Amino acid sequence: MYQHNWNELEEYLNKTFTSLNTSEIKEYLKKNEYSYRRAKQCAFLQLQYNETWENIIEHRRKECLVTQTQSADNLISYIKEGYNPDTLINPLLKNETLLKDYGKCVEVSGSLWAFLGSALYKASTTTQNEEE
Repeated sequence: MYQHNWNELEEYLNKTFTSLNTSEIKEYLKKNEYSYRRAKQCAFLQLQYNETWENIIEHRRKECLVTQTQSADNLISYIKEGYNPDTLINPLLKNETLLKDYGKCVEVSGSLWAFLGSALYKASTTTQNEEE
């Protein structure tokens, strides 16, 4: 399946819409979300429902900040805030053991929130053990 790059999407957006802030759309979309459909949805929200778009982009910014300082102790607040568990899981998948566990979880349609809690707990105990 062909994965679009940002330049293609930006060119499409600039040809299709006027007075669009493409840098905000680029900030919002993750590389695995690059598609004409997703870009068009963002443009529509930005142009037609500006206040909603501002709330959405701010939520994504907060979600991205959380990925830098995640803790198993804050799992309930992540759920309450409506963060996407896949977004929070992604930085943890550099660890090969957690990556395998993630694969097993997805394979059996397990709860991503349960996996995230377990992975964050494992990551914090591993870090504590290394410090000792």
